Amino acid sequence: MNLLFFREFYLKVLLSAWLVIVAMLAMQLSLNVLKFKSLVGQATASQMQVVGSTIEASVLRAEQVGLAIEEIVGLQPLIEREVEKDPTISRIIVVSPTGRPLVQSDAEGLPEGDRAAVLRRIFSVSEQESAIDRGDWIYSGRTLLDSSGIVMGAVILMARSDVAMASTATVRGNLLDNYGLIFGLVAAALIPLVVYMFRDVGAIYGLLQQAPLRGTVTGTHTGEAGMLARDLEAGNAEYAQAESDLSTMQEATR
Repeated sequence: MNLLFFREFYLKVLLSAWLVIVAMLAMQLSLNVLKFKSLVGQATASQMQVVGSTIEASVLRAEQVGLAIEEIVGLQPLIEREVEKDPTISRIIVVSPTGRPLVQSDAEGLPEGDRAAVLRRIFSVSEQESAIDRGDWIYSGRTLLDSSGIVMGAVILMARSDVAMASTATVRGNLLDNYGLIFGLVAAALIPLVVYMFRDVGAIYGLLQQAPLRGTVTGTHTGEAGMLARDLEAGNAEYAQAESDLSTMQEATR
């Protein structure tokens, strides 16, 4: 009965709680998807570093016999074979320390919009390997050091971000299913919990609806509702006694 009286109140409380849960789950979903996408990008860059180390080994062997990078005859066919062999890699560019392309797998090379940021990242970090995600492209860089430890260039490997989209979409779908199940269970559990937590409020409301202005309050109540019932009963008794005393005094004065 109290649930009928308080259905609008209960509904507002439940909707507020459900909205908070949805907001928290949506934020957690976004963070997990972004984190997974970052991990996929790092894994792709690490995979390309294997090819980069192969190219580095060829360059170092040529450097030991006094050949510059642009003088290595077999370097161009090598990077073309690596691009054809690995579907993840779209382009390979070997650049000088100033960023000038020396050997590249195709005529396009580095996109102009990413060129400055990629070169700055590769040649500014202290590590030999570096990775950068620029939205449409994932770049993996590897600096080339000669026998004296001097930078003589870098190998830049490029992969499209689309390679991570399929796995990211799969993970997003799985997370949506899991979070949907979590929301359903929590939302269902909140209904009896809210009714139980506000049971005294419902009892008081029902008591106020049933309490007469005069007379005795009947029924058995517990908790705060019981205290209110006893106070109302005592107040009604005092009112009745005062009314009786007033009537007696009026009759005595006649």
